[in-house]
Amino acid sequence: MEYDDEQIQLAHYIFLANLPPDKVLVKTSNNSCTRKSLWSLNPRSFVDAEVITAVACHLTLEEPWTNSKDGKRVCYLPAELQELVISCGITPKRALDLYESKFLSRTNMVNKVCVPMRDNAHWYLAVIKLDKEEVHILDPQPNEDRNSFRLQYVQTMMRFMQAFWKILYREQGPGLSPPRIAEFSYTILQRIKNNFIGKSDSGVWVCMWMYGASWDSSYIWPCTQVRMMQIALYLVREPMNYIRHMVLTEARTVAPQVEAAVEEYKKAHERRKKEREENKETQSKSPRTT
Repeated sequence: MEYDDEQIQLAHYIFLANLPPDKVLVKTSNNSCTRKSLWSLNPRSFVDAEVITAVACHLTLEEPWTNSKDGKRVCYLPAELQELVISCGITPKRALDLYESKFLSRTNMVNKVCVPMRDNAHWYLAVIKLDKEEVHILDPQPNEDRNSFRLQYVQTMMRFMQAFWKILYREQGPGLSPPRIAEFSYTILQRIKNNFIGKSDSGVWVCMWMYGASWDSSYIWPCTQVRMMQIALYLVREPMNYIRHMVLTEARTVAPQVEAAVEEYKKAHERRKKEREENKETQSKSPRTT
């Protein structure tokens, strides 16, 4: 994927290690995200929960304009909810007080719910398909020693979500019949094609799966450094970010080190492009074996 000068400059402004790590680069009506959190999108870094929640916030704010033709909607929940449920024992009512205005509205129109899940330093995603009464578990790197625990975490969350949804339905639409989410069938999808950059890149998969949830059910997304940069640029440049103009201005006016980094990126890009062309030419000239 080709990037223009502004995108390259902004990417370097985000990821340069000698710039203030606590600088807030993303601020929406629902959350904020610092440069240090965005640094977790570097290859082989464990993606910070703040980044996954920021993606959920952006998608939630976008969702009214990107819903499907039949009016069905996707609900994106924050990354910290699982820990609050499993480790802290938060009640459904308290969770509603914290998150209803930020992530939930018109739940009677929702047909899919994305729930980020975490197992130590590993992210995976549970997708509740309310219309099909199914729960899809998307794990970019299954682990025989941890799969049963990960399923138990999802089952615990589904019991919580059933109570959560029951209260939502009671408050938003008297007479509505809440879904019995804890009784839904579970499908652990196995057709996902892995092309990991590193073991810690599971959070990038979760972000991309959430991004495609409203229109794609194949869940086959490449996980590359390009995707990581796309997520960072998406969070900073989209209109949902209240401070995007300030960040873009700072990226243009910051010290010459950014300009030097941009030039180095361009040179490296041209070198890689030339190497690919040379490799293709060499392969085309190589004798075929039968």
